Amino acid sequence: MTAVASGDQAAFGQVYDLLAVPFYRLVLGGPRREDGRTADRVALDAWTRVWRDAPLLLHGSRRPLSSAEAVAWIMNKAREQRR
Repeated sequence: MTAVASGDQAAFGQVYDLLAVPFYRLVLGGPRREDGRTADRVALDAWTRVWRDAPLLLHGSRRPLSSAEAVAWIMNKAREQRR
């Protein structure tokens, strides 16, 4: 996530490759959308928030994030987006 937070697109691609399936499943598990947004669009919006908000995740951190903390944060973006 440190590389993603610094704008490394290749690192973001690796994170995406690792988490795309569970991320998308989490998005699909949300309530049906009455506003016409598809699960694909919701997932895209959530991944965009991961990319955009990654610097905020690490801002002020006194220690490197663990992998579990990073994954939990990313999956929370999926949960937030499906509301």
